[in-house]
Amino acid sequence: MGNRTDKGVQGVYRAFRDAARTQFSEAGMRTGFTGSLADTVDTTDSHETAAKVGGALLMGLILLINVLVFRSVLAALLPLVAVAMIIGVAGEPSRVPRYSPGASSTRALLI
Repeated sequence: MGNRTDKGVQGVYRAFRDAARTQFSEAGMRTGFTGSLADTVDTTDSHETAAKVGGALLMGLILLINVLVFRSVLAALLPLVAVAMIIGVAGEPSRVPRYSPGASSTRALLI
């Protein structure tokens, strides 16, 4: 049994919610879901959308500032291409392991 932050549980909830909305809308009814799982899924979905929009705006702003500073589109794109290549090699930033001090990391540092 999972909890509300488990991606599998959230996926099952999304499938159930979408199926229920489809079936009830065919009958002319609306659906609504409450509770901690519904709140967590809705919050996660809205944060993902906001993060995508914010990321796109930030990239546009960085590009604009680089064009103003370097006065060349090619010179402005070069740092962004370098960052994109590094992220492509290292993986998605959320998947990059984070440093957390503990016994195993202490042993790794001592070796």
